[in-house]
Amino acid sequence: MNTKTLGLGSLVALVATAVVTAGAITSARASAPAPRAATAATTAKVKIVNPTQRVVGWAGSVRVVPQVKRARGVKLLSKRITVSRSGKRLHTNRSAVRLRPGTYRAVITVKSRSKGRTATTRRAMRLVVRQNACATAPDIRALRIDAAFSPSVRGTSLAQTQRLMRSPGTLERVNVSQVLQHSARLSRLYSDPNVMAQANAELGPLRRLAAKGVTSVQEREFAACGIATRFVGVFADGELVQLKTI
Repeated sequence: MNTKTLGLGSLVALVATAVVTAGAITSARASAPAPRAATAATTAKVKIVNPTQRVVGWAGSVRVVPQVKRARGVKLLSKRITVSRSGKRLHTNRSAVRLRPGTYRAVITVKSRSKGRTATTRRAMRLVVRQNACATAPDIRALRIDAAFSPSVRGTSLAQTQRLMRSPGTLERVNVSQVLQHSARLSRLYSDPNVMAQANAELGPLRRLAAKGVTSVQEREFAACGIATRFVGVFADGELVQLKTI
C-alpha cells in the first residue's frame, strides 16, 4: 500500500514538475522579445553611386542620370534625382537632368523591391560638372592650313584640330559628288544667268577640290576662349584647308 502510494505520489510529483517546467518554458518563450523582422532597406541591397565629375566642352551641358548598383534579385522601381545650386532648387524628382558647368548638390532617391518588400534608399552628394579648357591663341596658331590641298603640304588633321580646339566641333558634312550632281541638275532648271553665275562662284572651290580627288568635305564650328570668338574649319578628306572667324 505504501509502495503504491509512494509510486503514485512520485508520478504525480513528476507530472506536476513537468507541468510547472513546461509552463515556465512557455512563459519564458512568451515573454522573450520576438526576433526583429528584416527591414526593406536591409533586404533590398541597393548602392547609389556618385556620378563623379562630368566634363563638358566650352559651351553646352551634360546629361546626368542616377547611377545605382543592386544585388541579385533586387528590382529597381524608380530612380530620381533632385538638384539644387546655391540653395536654389533647379530640378525635382527627375529621371535625368542636363547641367552646365558648376558645383551642385544632388539628392538621389531609389525605390526597389526584394522578396516582396519595398525599400527607399536616398543619398545626398556633391556633384561637379567641369568645363573643358578653351582653345587659346597659341592653339589657334598651331593649326596648319593646306589651302590648295597640295600633296607637298600637310594640313592639320581633323583629330589634331579637335584636340587643339578642345572640342569635337559641330558638324556639317558634304558629299562632293552629290553636290556637284545637284548643281548640274539646277543649271538645267534655271535659266537666269545671274543665279547660275552666283552658284558657280560658290561651287568653284568645291569643284577644284573634286578635281584633286577629294570626296568628302566637312565644316566644323569651334569656340575659342571668349564666347564671342568662334571659328569654322573646313576639312577636305580630314585635312584642314580653311579656317575662318565668324
